[in-house]
Parts: sequence; C-alpha cells; structure tokens
Amino acid sequence: MNVGVDMIGLEYVSHEIDKGSHFIKRVFTTEEIKYCESQNNPVQHYAARLAGKEAVMKALGTGWGKGVKWNDIEVLRLINGNPYVRLHGKTKKIFENSGYSKIAITLTHYGQTALAFVIFFD
Repeated sequence: MNVGVDMIGLEYVSHEIDKGSHFIKRVFTTEEIKYCESQNNPVQHYAARLAGKEAVMKALGTGWGKGVKWNDIEVLRLINGNPYVRLHGKTKKIFENSGYSKIAITLTHYGQTALAFVIFFD
C-alpha cells in the first residue's frame, strides 16, 4: 500500500486563477474544468482536485518530476458523487508498473483549505 496526502489553501488557487486561464488549462482537464465551473464555488473544487493530483504524485513517489504531468491525473466524480482518479500517459504507465492496481481517493474542503488523501492498493 502507498499513500499520499496534500492540503491546499483556497487563497493560493484563487490567486493562480486570477492571473489568467493558463493555470487552469495547464493543471486541469476539460472534464475537471466543466465540473468545477458548474459549482457554486469553483475555487474550492479546483483546490480539492489540485490537492488530489499532488497526493497521487506523492503516492507514486515522483512528485512533479519523472514525466508526470498535471493533466495526466484526473480527479473526477462518479454519479453518486464519490471521487475517483483516472490516469493517462506516462503517469498511467508508472502506476501500472508500481505493483498496485487500485486507487482510492477522498477529498474535503473546509473554510480556506482543501485536502486530499490517496491510497494505492491491490
């Protein structure tokens, strides 16, 4: 089992978004953007997904390096609202070679903070 956890301040994410759309397009997929923008407070949903992506990178043991790209990690929602992770590209290959086959993720946001916890398991 590998775990990753990350916490992000909403103020940081809001600041990055306010600088222009480059941040959103660089970090989030079209499906993530569509979901976040459909919410009453998009910033808290972007922040939770950013924390999720960073938690996945920590569980992978790569951080932002070794060919892992932000858009190769998607944090999406099932119909019932539960979050899940979908991987692409080199990130998917790294995960497939990790010996794990499943990813569990949970997201939360409270006040000015968003948190994500990820577990890789068989």
